[in-house]
Amino acid sequence: MTFRTSSKNNFMYCYSLKAKSKILQSILRISAAIFAIVFYVSVINFGETNAFFSDKATIEGSTFSAGYWIPEIHMSVEPAEPDGKKGFYKTTPCVTLSADIHGEEDGIDIFYEFSDDGNPIKGGEKYEEGKCVEIPDGDPTHFQAQAVNEENDDWKSEVISKDFKVKTGADEGDVVINELMWMGSFGDNDDEWIELRNTTDEDIDISNWRILGAGKGSGDRAHVQIPNGYTIEANGYFLITKKKWNKTEISLSKDLDKNEGMTNVEGMDLDDNSEKLTLEDKNRKVIDVAWKDGCHWPAGWHGIFLHMSMERDKKPDNGKDASSWHTCVDSKCNDKTYWDHEGFDFGTPGKENLSEDDLVDSIIASMEKKIEDEQNASLNKTEDSNNAPKENKSAPPAPAEIPETIPEPEPNIPPNPETEQEPINENSPTE
Repeated sequence: MTFRTSSKNNFMYCYSLKAKSKILQSILRISAAIFAIVFYVSVINFGETNAFFSDKATIEGSTFSAGYWIPEIHMSVEPAEPDGKKGFYKTTPCVTLSADIHGEEDGIDIFYEFSDDGNPIKGGEKYEEGKCVEIPDGDPTHFQAQAVNEENDDWKSEVISKDFKVKTGADEGDVVINELMWMGSFGDNDDEWIELRNTTDEDIDISNWRILGAGKGSGDRAHVQIPNGYTIEANGYFLITKKKWNKTEISLSKDLDKNEGMTNVEGMDLDDNSEKLTLEDKNRKVIDVAWKDGCHWPAGWHGIFLHMSMERDKKPDNGKDASSWHTCVDSKCNDKTYWDHEGFDFGTPGKENLSEDDLVDSIIASMEKKIEDEQNASLNKTEDSNNAPKENKSAPPAPAEIPETIPEPEPNIPPNPETEQEPINENSPTE
């Protein structure tokens, strides 16, 4: 038996194939249209994306490499690496910027900013060619910059950035007022000086620091200022003198260089009745305070003969407290290590304090009285032998020996403060 396919079935089969073919063609056309739209949108946004080029493109017969209009930005830092401890810069970092397009620098602007979030620059400050951008103190301080090709649709470079840890300034207590010769030296009340001490393990730039209250005048004008270019070494000392090196009793063989821990400020004027001294850095931040107004100096001695400096304790504590100070009485701080002449001046200018325990004023007063009696006896003997007063040109007698221990008062007889020998002012009249 023979079976035949009807013409109707053949027709339906052919029709189905043609329909599928048309659907496939429609899908291809739609895909092509979508691609064309995407391509067109990309071209419209060509100047904003900075990333449309293939490796090469031909425009009006000229071939350009990819990124031809994208500037390259460069950053230089001086010092190149942190020069302090624990990754910190102790010298203010100087940042310089430059940008170019294949060596061409025209038409490019650079913008920079300090930011904590690290986002691309949204404006920033316009960089001036060759300018040093100083990085402020911070831990960390985030710096970022970007170049813009403003002549060609503001094409932008990548954002370059760097985190800096900077500590160029001092904190309160890093430097203290350590010793004061507020009374001057024997024979010269103007031979005053102030010693600073660095309590840290880092050198500290003290350029343009000042000490309020230590100068002539009144108010903010009554200050002395350290000139530019001076540094106090780690755990070191710095001396500020009123007299020049060859005019002071301090043992100096020459004028010291900036790196040797000394400067001369002739405008110094310390009050013998005491005053508040405030040490400030160049930004007027208070670093230390020594004593206070309206009170006698808590230490130091100004007698007819003995002139003893006022020293800060090894543990500085609060400079406004009397308990933080003592009088320099150690016999070693009276020799030629510190002074041109051994005699009546006690202090350790520019060096470590020697005295640890303070002697009570009554003991120093007894030393002063003994020296005075010996001096008067010597003068009387000379007058009697020559029957006329003569100028005593001999070297001054050595000061009375300083007792190793402070004698205890007699039993049941407490010392009377009102009968203790008071210091005698050199300027007061004598009989």
